[in-house]
Amino acid sequence: MVVAYLYYVMKKIMIIMILGIMMLVLGMAGIAVAIPVTYDEIIYQSQGGTDPNLLSALVDMSFSGSTLSIIFTNTSNPLASTEASSLFLTGIGFNLPTGMSISSGSVAVTSGSNGWYKDFISNNPYTLAGGDDISGEWGYDNSPLDSGPFQTTPSGITTQTVNSVVSAMEASTTNKFSNIPLGKPVVLDGPEFGAICIGCDSGGLNYIRNSVTISLLLSGSYSGDLVSWIDSQDMVVSFGSPDSVPVPEPNTLLLLGSGLLGLALWGRMRGKDSAKELLNP
Repeated sequence: MVVAYLYYVMKKIMIIMILGIMMLVLGMAGIAVAIPVTYDEIIYQSQGGTDPNLLSALVDMSFSGSTLSIIFTNTSNPLASTEASSLFLTGIGFNLPTGMSISSGSVAVTSGSNGWYKDFISNNPYTLAGGDDISGEWGYDNSPLDSGPFQTTPSGITTQTVNSVVSAMEASTTNKFSNIPLGKPVVLDGPEFGAICIGCDSGGLNYIRNSVTISLLLSGSYSGDLVSWIDSQDMVVSFGSPDSVPVPEPNTLLLLGSGLLGLALWGRMRGKDSAKELLNP
C-alpha cells in the first residue's frame, strides 16, 4: 500500500515537472500560451425568458508580437432560454492600455468546433470546420465606442467601462474584419455566426458551435504583461442582441447558497482592485 502511494505521488510529481518543462520550452520558443481571463458582466437578450444565471462563457487570451488571440467559448446551459438567438455568444468588450488599439484582425472557427450557414448568393447550405475563416461576419470598435450595448449606461447597457469591442453584432461595431461575407445580409447580422453551446438549438440561424478564435492585430505597445493587464480591467461578454441589464459573473452566482457569496464578492473586488493598483500605479 505504501509502495502504491509512493508511485502515485511520484507520478503526480512527474506530470507537474513535464508540464513545467513544456511551458518553459514554449516560452523560450516564443510561443504564446493562452491563459483564462475573467469577465465581470454578462449583457443578454431577454427574449425567450432568458435566465442569465444559465449563461456562461470561457475567455482564453494570449499575446505574441502584435497579435492578441482570444479563444471565445460558449459554455451556457441549453435551457437558459426558449429563444435560440438568445443563446448565441455574440461579443466581448475589454480594455486596452492607452496608446493601443485594434487595427485589424480575423475570426475563425476554433479547432474542434464546427458550424453551418447558407451562402448569401446561392442560398445553399454549407458546413464549417475548425480553421475556417468567418471574418466577414465579425467586426470591432475602438475607443471612443460609437454606439451599442457595450457603452456604459445610459447610452448602452453595461455598468462596466470598456474601450475595445469585438462582436458579430452590427450595432456593437464600426469596422468589419473582412468585406467578404458568408451569409445574408452583406452587413453584420448577429446573433448569426455567434457561438452556440454544445446541445443548443440554432433555430435555423447561421452558427458556430462551441468556440471561435479571434486574432487581433494591435497598434501601439505595452511594456508589461498585456494579458494580465487586460484581465485586471473591466470585461463584458454579450449573448444574443443584448437588451437587458447585466448580472454578476456566473462564477460568483454558483456560490449562492453555499455561504461563500460575500467572501467571493469581497475577494473578487479586492483582487481586481489590487491588480489595478499594481498595474496602474
